Amino acid sequence: MHTEENGEIAFKLHKELLANEEARRQLLIANTRILTRLKEEHLYRDILGDENAPWAGYLGLVDVCYSRSEVHDMLRIYKKFEQELHIPINSYIDIPKSRLVGLIPIINNENYEEWFSKARTLLSKDWKIELRQAKGLITEEDEHQHEYEEYEICSICGQKQHRQNH
Repeated sequence: MHTEENGEIAFKLHKELLANEEARRQLLIANTRILTRLKEEHLYRDILGDENAPWAGYLGLVDVCYSRSEVHDMLRIYKKFEQELHIPINSYIDIPKSRLVGLIPIINNENYEEWFSKARTLLSKDWKIELRQAKGLITEEDEHQHEYEEYEICSICGQKQHRQNH
């Protein structure tokens, strides 16, 4: 049952969640800078004790809690937005990483404010349509013949593969 007391508790918890999320994003930025330096200067090899060690070896360490794809995305965002375009991090810290990755091929210093606004406000379906249009790709709104793919998913391990047509 909704009460004034529950409303106050809910808003207090919501504010705490937002503060934690802001702190998490700040730490993610700091970690991205660290990972960039470790990779670009090959400093991770000193951690592994092997001058020929691959980057994947470092990312495979148990105490490095990021997947390879997550780190790859983080580094791509950092290189494009911070190193190449010199866009202040506070301009995009509140935008989901998946949307920032989607912007990498189309964003520049002339259009980033418009795209950041869209990234913050568009619903998922509208976001996908806008991105596809910006890339010159067909969208679900464009008239076209649909070509669907079928997949099989292993019920034991979850591996996904294209369905074999017999």
